[in-house]
Amino acid sequence: MILPHIEKKEFIDGEWIKLPQICQKCKKCINDLEKETSLFRCSRGITVYKEENGQRIYPGLFIQGFFDKNVAKKVPEKIVLSYIQLKQLLDYEKKTHSTKFYEDLFHETRQLNSQISSLSERISKLDGENDSQAASLGLSIFQISSLISKRFLELDLCTNNQILNFKKKNKVGIYKKFDKMRIIHANCVKKPTINFCGNLNDEIYAVDMFDLLPFLLFDNAKKYTHKDGYIDVHFSKNKVGQPLVTIENLCEYISDEELVWLTNRDFRGSNSKSQAGSGLGMWLVKQLCDFHNIEINNTIRPAESYSIGSYKYIFKTELCFKNSIEL
Repeated sequence: MILPHIEKKEFIDGEWIKLPQICQKCKKCINDLEKETSLFRCSRGITVYKEENGQRIYPGLFIQGFFDKNVAKKVPEKIVLSYIQLKQLLDYEKKTHSTKFYEDLFHETRQLNSQISSLSERISKLDGENDSQAASLGLSIFQISSLISKRFLELDLCTNNQILNFKKKNKVGIYKKFDKMRIIHANCVKKPTINFCGNLNDEIYAVDMFDLLPFLLFDNAKKYTHKDGYIDVHFSKNKVGQPLVTIENLCEYISDEELVWLTNRDFRGSNSKSQAGSGLGMWLVKQLCDFHNIEINNTIRPAESYSIGSYKYIFKTELCFKNSIEL
């Protein structure tokens, strides 16, 4: 459940919105549930929503017009929602998803979980062996687990891209986020390798889903690059001092017409027919870029010095961070 809720008179945190500390200690609204309907303000001045059929109750909310502003000042990490946004979140929980997307997601998740099980079994048999080997296996398990979590973030964002509006922003380092995703990819998908050039100390305010941006860009580059090709990531600044991140990889031909459609939902190019996928990766990248005020440009040019078979072109994605903070 994405919202805090009550089950068998127990208060449970939501995945997106957590219960305020004041609610976890109070729980007095349980006594008012029989007589109240729909939205109401509890005795502590916080919103409680009761579905009309009474099947589910959501306490600890801050819905515009239904909470005490003086109480709200004492809750620093809160998300204030309009009634319309509340209904959108409730509708999101009930939505059905694309069958194709579910099939791809669950297939990959099962494969990754199989790897986790295998690695865990190996750790359990390390009795008396070198601790460094256990540490290495533990890191591999962590990396695979990180991949799984990113896939489920994809599911959330694909189902409802408005989720970004309900997330809290924190200051994050641009280079550090890309480096984190490079390490995850390097440990789980060995080829082709990802090479970094340059550095950036700049930061931006971003939601936790920002991790998906470099993850999906690397995922896309690896998927459509020859396994013996390369992926180069350059960190620099433009003439006005805005951070630039460019990702280049060897690829097959992409027409100008297809290039325009790459960031459209469900679009798959003529060279992607033999690749597993749902046509959502670059669309998700565009959603994340738009939300964080990042300008994205995709271009293609002939490879001048290096090619492998039909992989004779360089695909380039350039990201320009408009709202960065220079340290």
